[in-house]
Amino acid sequence: MKKIKEEKRSIEERGYHVIFRDKNKIIAQGKNTAKTELLEEKSRILEDFKQAVLDEARNYVGTEIYRGYLVKCLEKVPSILRDRRDIIIFVNDPDSAFVKQNASKVLPDYTITFDALPAGTIGGIVVRDTDNRINCDFTVENLVRTNYKTIGMHLNEVMEKQVG
Repeated sequence: MKKIKEEKRSIEERGYHVIFRDKNKIIAQGKNTAKTELLEEKSRILEDFKQAVLDEARNYVGTEIYRGYLVKCLEKVPSILRDRRDIIIFVNDPDSAFVKQNASKVLPDYTITFDALPAGTIGGIVVRDTDNRINCDFTVENLVRTNYKTIGMHLNEVMEKQVG
């Protein structure tokens, strides 16, 4: 009888440990699933926000703020290209006249060839030396792309505050 009671107790303890282990495993799986779904949703929100920023950026093309940005980009060229004086500036057609006029003022010692940016580019310029060694991407898309991480961190902070 004593042996049966000990065996029963042993079976109950093993059953308890199995149930406890399985319960913790199920909880951990649920937490991991929830975290994965949360990260996927945050990623979708961030992508939507990035697209909204790009869409909104289209409204600024042609404004004084945007033109000031283009001039600042041209002013950065000498520090980036240093002694390379033969350059190609890729620009969208609507910005072409403005960029040509300001490039001649800001970069008087440079031999500049102008070309078109790829179709669909929102705005900005790309400056490249003629040897194709140095490429400076000042497009709006690249501006958003390079600040994507910062945008994501700020957006994540806002979402955390709303959830928490």
